[in-house]
Amino acid sequence: MALVLASVSAWVLLRPHPVVPRTSIIRPPPGPLAQPVTRAPKSLDDLRIGAFFVSRARGSDLSIAVGDIVNSSRNLHQRVKVELDLLDAHGLKIGTAKDFVTELDPGQTWHVVARISDPGAISVRVGKIEEEP
Repeated sequence: MALVLASVSAWVLLRPHPVVPRTSIIRPPPGPLAQPVTRAPKSLDDLRIGAFFVSRARGSDLSIAVGDIVNSSRNLHQRVKVELDLLDAHGLKIGTAKDFVTELDPGQTWHVVARISDPGAISVRVGKIEEEP
């Protein structure tokens, strides 16, 4: 009987066991998966218009329109043009002034400076902003 018990024990211990590869064990991730960073589509609404005004040099007929436009997005804006409406003392449009910037990086402020040839211009407002494709 001892011989039968010894041979059964040897058979159990020495028989080949199936090997389970470690890659087949499925483990849950340690925490939530990191989400990819997304960007909003590029739009002219990303450009925030600040205050604009007319500046005159003392003792000179030279006038300039100055103001700031801020790129509040993560997108690069290229070849941006601004058209400024020149207004007289009654608020009527009497002309335009233009300026452009080649590149406006994310978060960058564009200090617009446009020369005014009309001495009757008292104030200025942004009329149009365009970006070439």
